[in-house]
Amino acid sequence: MKKGFSIMLGIFLPISIFFICINFFAFNKKYYQTKYLQYNIPSSTDLEISELMKLTNELFDYFRGHKDEEYLRIYFNERELAHIKDVKLLFNKGFLIRDISITIFLTSFTYLYLVDFNVFIKTLNYSICSSFLGIGILFLFLILDFDKYFTYFHLMLFNNDLWLLDPSTDIMIRIFPEEFFISIARNIGLLFITFMSIMLIVINSLKVRMNNKIE
Repeated sequence: MKKGFSIMLGIFLPISIFFICINFFAFNKKYYQTKYLQYNIPSSTDLEISELMKLTNELFDYFRGHKDEEYLRIYFNERELAHIKDVKLLFNKGFLIRDISITIFLTSFTYLYLVDFNVFIKTLNYSICSSFLGIGILFLFLILDFDKYFTYFHLMLFNNDLWLLDPSTDIMIRIFPEEFFISIARNIGLLFITFMSIMLIVINSLKVRMNNKIE
């Protein structure tokens, strides 16, 4: 039984943290506003920053299922709206995976902590170090050829070509240019590494403290 919980903890720890990091940046209003100004989005879209933020809030509400697409129709054409629906479905799946992962992670975390502290520490160390390797490889791919792997990402997640937008006719790609996605991918990765590093330090400090008590 301990082995099963150890496997679940090792797998669902990084998945949980990764989806938490995605959620943090995907719905971070201040982050979007900063990037809109950094990439001069008001100029490329002819929208004031206040209007861009209003639209962003409406997108957030739509993706969370709080509002329909009525307001979005003011800015986006039918192709863009169809893609936005696909993105909403993707977010819904992401929310589900996040919630299930966090539940399994917390359950296995609590069980191993209480039942076998040594297995608990070993599992966390292995999971975190493996995550560093995985995120490092992912970063390497993105650095070498972001366009290529960004395209693979879309081909893997979408079963149509609605994500192929034209800047001359589709405002969405002007609101969210490639630089925006490069930045958000980099920041999600860095936040993930930060979370996992803090956890690594904490659990090993706890291990040392426990060992000192035993001695």
